[in-house]
Amino acid sequence: MKNKKSFAFLLRNCLCFLFCSLFLGACVVNGGVSTRGMPRSLEVEQMFLSGRMLPDHSYYMQGTYPEPEAIIALSNSVQLQSRLWSKVDWTEKELKTAAFWMDNSAIGFCSTDGGYLLAPDGRKIGAWYSQRDISVVREPSPGVVEVYPFDFSPSSSCRRQFLRDQI
Repeated sequence: MKNKKSFAFLLRNCLCFLFCSLFLGACVVNGGVSTRGMPRSLEVEQMFLSGRMLPDHSYYMQGTYPEPEAIIALSNSVQLQSRLWSKVDWTEKELKTAAFWMDNSAIGFCSTDGGYLLAPDGRKIGAWYSQRDISVVREPSPGVVEVYPFDFSPSSSCRRQFLRDQI
């Protein structure tokens, strides 16, 4: 009888440990995906909202004007390799208009964020602004970068709102 109780106790503790390990592992993985090399910055958000353009940067958008899905400002020290981003020659007023409509299209708890765009080695190569908050930046050769289209993080309120709007 004592061996059965010990075995049940050991089995229950092993299962509890396994469940906790899987849960914590999922939290760590999901936490690492949320910015995918794109740290958020209030300073960058304010820059986009005010329409202040960065010197020596080229601007690109994902989506359509006046309410694109994402905007990136990429340093002219690197070249963008992509057919997915549209280069735009905006004035400060047009940038401010796009940022305004992106910010004001947010419903509920969905927010528009901005931050620094980082090369794989951690160098700041630009800035981003979007409700979609994950992407991947690759550098296939020195001075050439690929910025994958922005998407919603799996658990974001913006993703839930987007899915509701599709119904």
